[in-house]
Amino acid sequence: MENNFLKVLKNANFNRLWGSQILSVFCAYMLNFALSYKLFTLTGKSLSVSLLYVFYYAPVYILGFFSGVFIDHFSRHRILLITNILQAICVLFYLFIGNNFWLIYAIIFVYSMIDQFYLPAESAYLPELVKKEELPVANSFFNFASFGGLFFGFVLGGPIMLAFGVNAPFYLASLFLWIAALSAFLLPQDTPPKDFHFLKQDFFVKTKEDILENLRFIWSRPKIYFSMLITLFFMMIVAMMAVILPAFGEQVLNINLLNISWIIIFPIAIGAILGAIGVEKRIGSTGKRKLIGLGGLICGLVLLAVYFLARLGESTLFLPENLVVIMLPLAAVLGFGVSLVMIPAQTLLQEETPNQIRGRVFGAQKLLQGIFLIIPTVFSAVLADILGVKVLLLVIGVLILSGTFLSFFYRNSHKPVLAIEKQQEKTEKV
Repeated sequence: MENNFLKVLKNANFNRLWGSQILSVFCAYMLNFALSYKLFTLTGKSLSVSLLYVFYYAPVYILGFFSGVFIDHFSRHRILLITNILQAICVLFYLFIGNNFWLIYAIIFVYSMIDQFYLPAESAYLPELVKKEELPVANSFFNFASFGGLFFGFVLGGPIMLAFGVNAPFYLASLFLWIAALSAFLLPQDTPPKDFHFLKQDFFVKTKEDILENLRFIWSRPKIYFSMLITLFFMMIVAMMAVILPAFGEQVLNINLLNISWIIIFPIAIGAILGAIGVEKRIGSTGKRKLIGLGGLICGLVLLAVYFLARLGESTLFLPENLVVIMLPLAAVLGFGVSLVMIPAQTLLQEETPNQIRGRVFGAQKLLQGIFLIIPTVFSAVLADILGVKVLLLVIGVLILSGTFLSFFYRNSHKPVLAIEKQQEKTEKV
């Protein structure tokens, strides 16, 4: 029997969507590095860098649910194509703004508004390109791309700027996004899950109805809101850790911040890859909920171990150099645990959501992601300054373990049949 990994890799349409995602994620993180560098050199303040994330997540509050409704009524193929083209053009505006940092925020705001349509469309389109039993593997590859984009975007951003100039990332990002648009163009044409015409009905009334239906659907499906909450919770944790990472490297590990990529980010990516392979092999026999619980337990224990090792580092008996050596395998184990949580949770969300409402569910996820991430992005650095990086690691570890233990008490409840599912049943019979 052919391995699911090979089946997915032989799927040309999946490779086109995955290729588009790889380029999009890489560009996002490379631009993040370049813009953070530019803002800090212009202002000399960390607050200016924090505002970069604020302006990036702000459109989520404006377009979160609306974009999901939009995706459920229009071709996802066209949405992916158009958004890639718009972002390729948007990136080039960075070349003409000089040292006006407020224009940097304006452009990142527009770029993020486009992303509110691209990301849910991508997640909603994936289950149409692969078989149900191949979804865990497909999500594993998307998880690879996320970690790979994070790693290569941050690691290569600096060398690219040193070798070709500070504007090189913007030229390169535009080129890659045009290639991503071509990859999206080659995807098969899809039929919108719902027939909807602006001229035949009140768009805003229909949007309100769809949003309420979406909320009722999510709330009536414990598996969906469970997997969504788990995903959002871990995204929040990752955001908090990303904010305190420089302080952790400097205060705890006592290393050059440029080496964080190799000592922490690279091992996490390797661990995530190994975790994704483990998920593919065990998801059928072990079950998604057990894998999620195991992953949460691993992540929480790793962070507690780092906290206690950091406390030992305060004494002369345990030097920071020793902690650096230990951090390599610990970071890999952390990445392994994250994969055990994120991949089954995302797969469960995709499997349990009907095609007609899938875009709205992922739009809601994107909206809630902004709510979950924007607050820790702004305040984690402040909390680290008040409590200390080590104490914050302890807090995060306890939060993860608490959330994991609470998830063990989760039970499926009765789920009423909603209008959207009745419509799906009629469609399947036809």
